[in-house]
This record gives sequence, C-alpha cells and structure tokens, in this order.
Amino acid sequence: MKKTIAMLLVLVMVLSLGLSACGNKPAENTNQSSNSNEAAANTNEASANTNDVPEPEPPATVESLLKPFMEKVKSGIGASYSTDMAMKISIEALGQSQTVEMSSRFETEGKGDITHVTGTMEIMQDGENNTADMDAWTVRSGEKITSYTKTDGTWYKQDSNLAGYIDGFQSLAMNLDLSGLTLSEADNEYIIQGSVDIGPLMDKLKDLLSSMEEIGDFDALDLSKVAPADVIYRFDKTTKDLTYCEMDLKESYQDIMDQFITILIDQLTKQDENSEDGEKDPLAGLDLSSLIKMETEVFNAKTTDIKLDPELKLELPEEAKNAKDAPVVSDDDYADYHAQELCIYLPDDFEEQDAASYGYDGIFANDKAGCAILREDKASLGDAVKDLSAYATLLRSANAERSPGELKDVNGHPVFEYTYKTDDGTGFSYFTAVFESEKAFWMLQFFSDMEDYEQLRPSFVDWIDTVSFTE
Repeated sequence: MKKTIAMLLVLVMVLSLGLSACGNKPAENTNQSSNSNEAAANTNEASANTNDVPEPEPPATVESLLKPFMEKVKSGIGASYSTDMAMKISIEALGQSQTVEMSSRFETEGKGDITHVTGTMEIMQDGENNTADMDAWTVRSGEKITSYTKTDGTWYKQDSNLAGYIDGFQSLAMNLDLSGLTLSEADNEYIIQGSVDIGPLMDKLKDLLSSMEEIGDFDALDLSKVAPADVIYRFDKTTKDLTYCEMDLKESYQDIMDQFITILIDQLTKQDENSEDGEKDPLAGLDLSSLIKMETEVFNAKTTDIKLDPELKLELPEEAKNAKDAPVVSDDDYADYHAQELCIYLPDDFEEQDAASYGYDGIFANDKAGCAILREDKASLGDAVKDLSAYATLLRSANAERSPGELKDVNGHPVFEYTYKTDDGTGFSYFTAVFESEKAFWMLQFFSDMEDYEQLRPSFVDWIDTVSFTE
C-alpha cells in the first residue's frame, strides 16, 4: 500500500505547471470612405489638423489584449507565478485503510532555459503532519535538463531528459483556444474570463508522465475527458498591461486523478497475473477493483499571480554549482519491515538482524546501510518525558560523548547526527530520527560507513517518511 501511495504522491508532484495564453492577430481595419472624391478634396484640411485630432483607438478585444502577452511569453521573457494544490487520497485494501492529505504552495520563476522553484508541501498521514521545503533549480541544455535540489542544506544534481518541466509554460501559451473567453469592462480594467481547453498542456503532461515508467503506463489516459480550466485575466485599461492572471485546474486534476486510479488498479491486476518467479499468484485472475478501493478528492489546484518581467535575472547559486550527484537508489524492489507496531518501507535486500542481543526492537541491514529501531513505552519514562521534543533531547544527551550535532527538523521529525570513529581512523556515521505513537516514543537510527554516509543520507531522509504505526 505504501508504494501505491508513493506513486500517487509522485503524480501529485508532477501536476505543477505554468499558465499563459495565446491569441490570433486581430483583424485589420478595412473601413474606407464611401466618397473618394470628397476624401480627396479634404486632403489638405485633414493634413493640417493631424496634430490636433488623434487617430481613434480600435476597441479592445480578447485577441488584441492577449496577443502582446503571448508574444512576450514565446520570446522567453522572465515570468513568475504561484501554484497552490490540495487533495486527499483514500485507500482501502485487504482490510487496511489509509488516508493521505496533501497541500502545497510553490513559487516559480523562469526565464529562457532556467527555472527556480521554492515552496512547501505538507503531508498528513497516519495522524502525523510532515512538512517538506523545496528549493530547486532546473537548467536546460538542448534536450538535457539538469535538476539541482537542496536537501537539508546539501545540494544534489541529477540529469534527465524531462524537458516538459521547462517548456510546459510556453507550450500552453502558444496553443490555447480562445473561443471560450469573453471580454468585459470595469472602471479601470478589462476582464477576460471563461473556460479554455488545456489539451496542449495535457499532451505535454502525458509525455512527461510516460517518461516516468516507475509510476505507470499512461497510454490509456484519455485527455478528451479532462475538464477545461477556468481562467481570469485582468488588464490595465490605459496601458493594456496584464495585472492579474489565474487558472483554476481543480476539475481538470480531478479527472486526471480519477483516470490514474483506474489505470493503476488495472496495472496491479496485470502484475499479479504475471508473477516474476513463474509460480501462480493466489490473486491472479481476480478483479482487484473489488478488493482495492481508491479515491481522490481535489480541493484546490490553482495557478495565480502570473507576472512577466523582462528585467528578471536568474543565475544558479554558487553552492549549487558544486552539487553532488544524487544517489541512485532502485525503486523496483521495496518491502515492509516491522518492529512491534512500527512499520517502515525499505529496499527488500535488507535482512533482519539479531536485535535483542543489542537491546533494540528491530535491526535491518544490507551491505551498505542499516536501521536500528528502539521502542520506549511512555509509561515507563515517567513525567520527565512529556512530549516528542523532550524525548529527542534525552536521546541526544545520552549520546553526548559522541558529540552529536544539534537537533533539527527534517521533514517534520526531530533528527540529530554524529560520527563515531575507531582508533584506526575508520568509523560509522549515524542519522537518528525520533517518532511518537499513541503509547510509545521511538528511535530510528540509520547507519553506514562514514565514507558512504553523504551518498546515503538522502535515502535516510526519504525512508523516515515511510514510517507508520498500527496501534
């Protein structure tokens, strides 16, 4: 179930996009005088009054207002916008149920081949509220795009061919159908609003998702069933400049998520029918739609505050230029590991160790890293440890002789780190995260050889987000 939720959350992250619009060239004014002789006779008089009588300005239209905006977008002008999303994912399978609520707000700046995204995503799962901050850059060179992401103070880079992350904004701007838009006037502004077919953007989104094979095969995604988006543009009546733009994609995203769930259940059924070890799976041939119930409810999916800025300057930060290569960790084979009522999702080459001999409730490890789990009943700790913060402080103090780092928040969890060196110069590094369930406090201590720690640390950060409890 955790992998299914992870796949859905990846899709949610991908559904972050830009907004613009395009228009056709307005028709030229072809009105001419019906009396050519009179026009010729009055030529001198008209010439003499040229400086006194300005040419009448043609009436504003949807096309005449949006066309200059669209041309600027096509030219690669600097642009910024905000994206807000909120949704709930509910899953019931084989007697288990889980609900995940997600909300996010991202601020995006882009110019030419460089984009900068900052923001926050909050995920509520199993009664725990986890917050993740984002600071990411993407730089395109030809068909290659390099992503730079800051994770807990350290920059990592990764190359890919997902150009859709860069040009989705422009592809939408160049292809929108304006036939569903109407123009109205207020005191100091023109207002354009209505519904637009976002098919061009959906095509780009489908291409992007199809390149991410680990979250599904999207050939069955029917873009014709995706609802149009509601848009509002506001223009200054005097300057004709865009002052506000908003695109509401709530219904569009609801349609996408509903289709994705149908596709996902179908793929899970086919996966069961094709067991890798050649043995017949007990679920083979069953209609999993009767065993698995998944629902999503999109509360908000809106792009706002579109601004164009020809003076915008974007440059990759110096510290990001020295980013480390992001660690490559296979997502193909993961499994649930249990220590009493705690469950964690780890690579399936981890093996259970003799935890009791070391005073732990669970130890799982492979040849590169390990995870030691300790459970302490709240009642046994007494009144001195009243909350998670106090327990985290107690653990750090217990390791004082190893000079642990300061307690810090990592994805909503108290964490401290330290390295223990032996006399021969080798040693282990530890990433200690603290959790709380209804009846107990928990310590999860990830460890590795100190020379492998920096490469593995991003995985430790990811793995703590897979922890759940069954009381």
